[in-house]
Amino acid sequence: MNPAPDPADVQHQVHQWLCQTLGQQADAAFIYGSVAAGMATPASDIDCVIFTTRNLGHGHQSRIRADFATLQQRLGYTPDLSYPIETFTVDQCQRSLASRETLLQVLALSAPGAENNFLQSDDAEILRALLGRRLTVRPSPHLDDLTLRADTFAAAIGNQTAWLHLLGVKHPRPLLHARIEGP
Repeated sequence: MNPAPDPADVQHQVHQWLCQTLGQQADAAFIYGSVAAGMATPASDIDCVIFTTRNLGHGHQSRIRADFATLQQRLGYTPDLSYPIETFTVDQCQRSLASRETLLQVLALSAPGAENNFLQSDDAEILRALLGRRLTVRPSPHLDDLTLRADTFAAAIGNQTAWLHLLGVKHPRPLLHARIEGP
């Protein structure tokens, strides 16, 4: 089995793919998870999220997922064929991060014996992506805003280590505490 490619090369390849596949339809994009942390193996997938300013539609998203799965295989990774890439609108992320329901679901993660379907939700994936270590493929002011909103959300909950672990964030990034003025 060959070693996983250099994360900077993966970042470059994903950037090229993004420009060819979505052009300006992608407002922001980044790689997170084991590739961003420099811990990937060929058995890993490339966790990648794309933020758009409008919904891409089911058919377009299906083509994007298939194309990204092919890219992952070409780079020597093992894609998650159910969700080889995540796509969310900026509005969807803003609503999720402002939602009282999302906050309550995260707080419920630590309840003893809690059976929580939240971990499979888009809201959980948005948090995992925004709070994990990342390699930015396409920066944008919207990404900066969403990052600050996610950090504010995390600061409001406290005890980040415990709930980030329960959420499945294996490689958290440092939060921007200096920029957070309160919940």
